[in-house]
Amino acid sequence: YLRANPGHQLILEGHCDWKGTPEYNLALGERRSGSVRQYMETLGISSASLETLSKGDLNAMDGAAANQMAEDRRVEFLVVR
Repeated sequence: YLRANPGHQLILEGHCDWKGTPEYNLALGERRSGSVRQYMETLGISSASLETLSKGDLNAMDGAAANQMAEDRRVEFLVVR
């Protein structure tokens, strides 16, 4: 997508589950989005097209079951035109 639309950018938004302190979860979300950024750069995507952002556990459901917690651990791709 980014190769076909060089003027667009992606925000890589890191999320995690509710376990851990807010500070730890923000750092974890940043590491998670940073890992995806590094991987995309190995695919030839320009670093100028990628921005990372950590949401930590802000959108996580407190006390969620294991399957919901697994869904909370993710990186979302947001397209900026």
